[in-house]
Amino acid sequence: MRNLKLLVFLFLLLIISSCTAAGGNDEKVYYAIEINGVVCGYSEVTEANIQKEGKEYIRQNINMYIMLSLFGSEFNNETKIISLKDPVTKKCYQLKGEIKQGTIKRIFGVNIKNGNAIINSSLMTEPRTISLSEDVLFGSDEVFSRIKKEFIENNASEVILNILEAIDSEIQKSTFKKIGNEKIELAGKTYNTIIIEQHNNKTGVKIKYWLSPDLDYYAMFQVQNRKVYLSDHSVVDKIKVASMDGSILTKTNAAISDVQAITYMKLKVKIEPTGINLKPEDLNVPGQKFEGTIKDNLIDGVLELNYKKYMGENAPPFPPNYSNDESMRQFLHPSNGIESADQVLIDKAKEITTGAENSWKAAIQLSKWVAEKIHYAIPGG
Repeated sequence: MRNLKLLVFLFLLLIISSCTAAGGNDEKVYYAIEINGVVCGYSEVTEANIQKEGKEYIRQNINMYIMLSLFGSEFNNETKIISLKDPVTKKCYQLKGEIKQGTIKRIFGVNIKNGNAIINSSLMTEPRTISLSEDVLFGSDEVFSRIKKEFIENNASEVILNILEAIDSEIQKSTFKKIGNEKIELAGKTYNTIIIEQHNNKTGVKIKYWLSPDLDYYAMFQVQNRKVYLSDHSVVDKIKVASMDGSILTKTNAAISDVQAITYMKLKVKIEPTGINLKPEDLNVPGQKFEGTIKDNLIDGVLELNYKKYMGENAPPFPPNYSNDESMRQFLHPSNGIESADQVLIDKAKEITTGAENSWKAAIQLSKWVAEKIHYAIPGG
């Protein structure tokens, strides 16, 4: 489930970042999707002017197809999105989409109405409503329109914007900076672009955009080792399978035959995490010591790990009672993918832990059951 949610997050990031203007009624614009240097997918974007409830809108259709592999299994991803946006402000008012990965289908959507954003997703237990102020931007078309105006027309060097991030279901601040200029060739044409870097001030995610004064949509953007850039129809026949292993695993200079036997480890690391902004104190926790620097969320230093192996000494009783422990409250409620209020799961957990003398024994019984009964397969692989 965690790997699937990670992949869904990556696809949504690609989708929401590539929802850019197609440039006219039913004119198709193609983007190539490249991961780890392999062109593994494409998106096809079309737009049409429509009327709905007496108002003019632009309807945008996006079809995206990606071929990936993970841990030796290949799987394909198909995504379809329909959105409505204002023809003048480019603000997105409605977005509906589905992601198909083998037999798994995920549905998501956003509706903007009366100053509120209502977010639905099959990964959420219930819809979320977020109040929007006038300065909040939603949809990459509106963000694109704003940063093009600021950096190309107004020649700004830095801008801070409030953006509704549908993936996280909240409004987050992002800092946009101009970091350079570059002449690039895409789909047989040459563009003089400025490079803008977006830094999400909460999650630390960085995205680079290449903007051309001649285009009403991004020429290219890049998120870590994932790149999306303007192409043409020929990209459909060029895609190959790209491996996601490098996004999850990191090679080391040593092979460890018995991971369970490790009692101490010292690591020299240089890591730029995605999705969280870290400080040195976040890495100095019981059993772990960090010496080094964190600059612009780049961790550079030495991690020393020395965890005491727990074998159930003085284990708390089972079932435990955390009703008066405020520090545990956040972990006891259902959340995305954690359906702890489902009666079927509750009954099964009680069955598996029958006879457990304490919480340590219960944990062992649950772990043993999962290892023996739960098998994984990558959907579509």
